[in-house]
Amino acid sequence: MGEFTEIEIQEIVDQWGQVYVPEGQTTKDIKKMIFTEDDLSADFTRVPNEGSIYKSTYTTIDEVLQAFQLPFLPKGDIAFAPIQYQLGQFKVDVTLAPDKFRRSWLGFLAKLDEVDRAKWPFIRWYVMEMLMPKQQEDFIKKVAYYGWEVTAFVAAAAAVDPETFVRQFIEGEVTPANAAMDGIGTVLKKIQARTNVITVGAWSTDAETYCTQVENFIKAIPHEFRDGLDYLYCSKARHELYREGKRLKYNINYAQVTDLDTVNENESIKVKGTFAQKGSDKHWITRPGNRTKPVQSEKTNSLLIERNKRVVDIYGDWAYCLALDVPELVYQCDNELEWTEAQLLEHYDFVAE
Repeated sequence: MGEFTEIEIQEIVDQWGQVYVPEGQTTKDIKKMIFTEDDLSADFTRVPNEGSIYKSTYTTIDEVLQAFQLPFLPKGDIAFAPIQYQLGQFKVDVTLAPDKFRRSWLGFLAKLDEVDRAKWPFIRWYVMEMLMPKQQEDFIKKVAYYGWEVTAFVAAAAAVDPETFVRQFIEGEVTPANAAMDGIGTVLKKIQARTNVITVGAWSTDAETYCTQVENFIKAIPHEFRDGLDYLYCSKARHELYREGKRLKYNINYAQVTDLDTVNENESIKVKGTFAQKGSDKHWITRPGNRTKPVQSEKTNSLLIERNKRVVDIYGDWAYCLALDVPELVYQCDNELEWTEAQLLEHYDFVAE
């Protein structure tokens, strides 16, 4: 058996003693940390996928119409451009020893007349109130955008190569969450050659100027592709700056605008900030139907809880990814087309968090 998952209650013992005294305390007296909610993958359409690879093909056809003349002259070549995504393989492994807190203020979470520790109140509380929200937070903060799937587990030293997209970890060691799946930031780099890159230069820190830059970004998208677009994705900080800029640009000397998220006169396109892109200046947009979430099983995020003598094992594994089916329908700015040294150090330095 491996090491236990740490249950750190020393401060409670130091304050209130190593003894359980019923004083009417309940789980309502345990104030939880604030978890970050997933504000990105919900915009991706769930697609059942039996295998570990998700494949999609973009089809185009050349002009077919022509002026009439008697000879039969074939016209209208058709082409197929394939793309595939590897579903991320996720897992959760937890081993708890709930007896640790039975002689403390938290003793109400134990059930001493129940031999099976898996049935103690603490386990359900831990899974529902802490573990599940935390794994969702890990996904949005570390995987949804910055994820970079591990290429291989090796016996030698770990390695990372941003040029070849190779990322290796030492076999048997704990890995960071962002090694399970390519996030959208990584996907945009890998499919870059097939996407539409719009040159904007450096985004301004001046709110009003930045608002104009965003408007020009959308105007650079051809009208026939612009129709049907919904969200221009960026960081929360950039989203706030855009709202400030639009307020300054339009709500001072002109008629008041009520929706500060919309871009230009097109009310269907809105700027959407996501927690996933914290620290990034990437802006990207595509049609809603082009955002998919291939899922290998409908039991995504399901967990097994097993008693192992006086400890409890909680574990589960699942597979899915975020995909952009047709790169040709993706528009992105020319910022962060490659990983910066700062991003490599912050997100891909092999330290398991």
